[in-house]
Formats: sequence, C-alpha cells, structure tokens
Amino acid sequence: MILSRRQLLQAGVSGAALVVGGPVSAAGMRTRPIPSTGEQLPVIGMGTWRTFDTSERAALVQVVRTLFEAGGRVIDSSPMYGRSETTVGEVLEDLGEKKRAFLASKVWTSGKEEGIAQMRESIRRTRTWRTTCAPASAACPMKRCGAAS
Repeated sequence: MILSRRQLLQAGVSGAALVVGGPVSAAGMRTRPIPSTGEQLPVIGMGTWRTFDTSERAALVQVVRTLFEAGGRVIDSSPMYGRSETTVGEVLEDLGEKKRAFLASKVWTSGKEEGIAQMRESIRRTRTWRTTCAPASAACPMKRCGAAS
C-alpha cells in the first residue's frame, strides 16, 4: 500500500500525538503554554529541513494545510536549511495563513549585531512581520565549530 503525502503526514502526526498523550483533532491537539506569555502551542510541530529546500511548493501547500487541519501551528526552519525559510513564507502566503503559524527559526551566528541581522533576514524570507521564536542554536563561536573559515 502506497500512502500519499497527506496520508503519511496524518498518520505521523496521529502517531506522535498518541505517544504524547492523545488523539489528534483540530479542536483537541494537546498544547502546552509558553512560560513567558502563557500562549498555548500544540505539542507537535513541523520541521522544514530538506523538504522545504525547494521552489516546488504545490505539494508543500497541502502538507501545511494538513498540519493546520490537524490542529498544528508550529513550523520550524533555519537560515541553514537552504531556501526553506523562503518556501515557508511562500506556502503561508499561498494559504493565507501567515497569522495562524507560529514560526521558529534559529540564529547561527556569533555576536549581537550579526544575530539581529540574521533574524531580520529570516523575517524577510518568511514574508512575515515577525518570527515568533528564534533560539540561538550555535553554542560556540562559528570558527571554533568549523562553520566558518
């Protein structure tokens, strides 16, 4: 039996939800609060590494639509994922769902100014007025980690 992308995503989201404690439905996906704001977020999100590093987005529109239909909102990306942030922005624009998504990106630089510049670039690429969450992912200077020469 060959599953469509939609069926595979639904099965994966449903299986993951069962592991963390309940079935998936738009009204019933488990959530947890963000400690600083109390905003409730679904415990299941979607990553974009590799899959969204493309300009071909027709199938990805359906993937994100399925995520939203299942009650999901969290979409994780990174400037290190090729054109994934740009594709996320295009898909959200196609769906008219920019406000619904909770976007998480990463900061992969050292230094305050470089970090701010990278966050601004992520915001530009995702075509949103904000990136909701931007954790600093590089725990060491880029040269020491081997990411820069």
